[in-house]
Amino acid sequence: MNDLRLSKISDLELVVCVEELSELIKAIQKLQRYRLEDDLLRDDIEYIQENIKEEISDVKIVLDNLIDNVFKNDLEYYTYVVKKMMYTDDLKNK
Repeated sequence: MNDLRLSKISDLELVVCVEELSELIKAIQKLQRYRLEDDLLRDDIEYIQENIKEEISDVKIVLDNLIDNVFKNDLEYYTYVVKKMMYTDDLKNK
């Protein structure tokens, strides 16, 4: 990949992407704590599920923007995605 494409990503876009990924991680950690019956957790399962949906949506939006800005029409990128998807499908079917 041409490194010049990565220069199209602003520092702010990178910060937002990291923040959104971090928020998704925190939401998933709350689900883990819920499953482990953590007495200090104050959130119920309905809130946790809605929060995970919201954070997945936010992450998808920032990743879609990055893909559009950096990898749009990049055959090498899309080839890599297809290979990873096929590999994942193979693992699921074993």
